[in-house]
Amino acid sequence: MRRISAGDHDGAIERFRHALVLQPDHIDARWYLAATLINQGHTDEAGELLSEGMEITHFAPRLARLYAHLLLNQNAPHKAAEVLATAPPALEKDPEYHALLASALVRSRHPARAVGIYERLLTRHPENGVWWVGLAYCQEALGATEDALTAYRRAAATGLANNLADIVRQRVAILGVAASKGANQQLNGSPP
Repeated sequence: MRRISAGDHDGAIERFRHALVLQPDHIDARWYLAATLINQGHTDEAGELLSEGMEITHFAPRLARLYAHLLLNQNAPHKAAEVLATAPPALEKDPEYHALLASALVRSRHPARAVGIYERLLTRHPENGVWWVGLAYCQEALGATEDALTAYRRAAATGLANNLADIVRQRVAILGVAASKGANQQLNGSPP
């Protein structure tokens, strides 16, 4: 760690590798080595290191999370979801892990599986606007317009960052118009 702080990434990589020779199941050494390799652009080696580490440690969530981030950055959301779904920790223990799993499921076009995760997360953390947006996106993808509109409105009430807040306002406006048209058609007796 001192070598990283001093900017000696090659020296840090050498030390972390030596630590893993001595103790292959050392989660922190493996995590820091993989993170340093990723930062240095050695993503293939980092992926192999993380995959091997998950086998050696019988699936360490910390390694799985870093590996999933790497896979998502490599546009492999199916593999990331598979890695994260292997042996997730309890939701109460690591909600961010479950949020990453939900995100990987959304990106791998499995919004129905992600809905349940977002709902469980929001039961415990209703103040998390990003998770409300995730839930709304999934519900919209599944055709549950009213539920999506409600979730987007809940997200807007949490105080999102400007760019995400803009997207949410757009989705609320679009879905609000669609919901109004559907309600008017039902009142007039015509099919929605």
